[in-house]
Amino acid sequence: MRFTPEQARRLRALAKREGVSVAELVRRSVDRMLSDEAIKPTARYEQASRLVGTFHDREGAANLSDGHGEHLSDAFK
Repeated sequence: MRFTPEQARRLRALAKREGVSVAELVRRSVDRMLSDEAIKPTARYEQASRLVGTFHDREGAANLSDGHGEHLSDAFK
């Protein structure tokens, strides 16, 4: 496997922080990717749909789908 110089630098730094080899980081990443691939596409939708309605706007916005860009912009001011 070949990494860009930036990827290699960042992987070495992360491996040092985690106390593992770069190879171990790659194995963990592959395992995570393969386990995520096994999750049904509908499972991700179900996970996300459980969040709908769980967050409440402090200022009482009734319909965030209208003008969502403005709502996001206001939220990050």
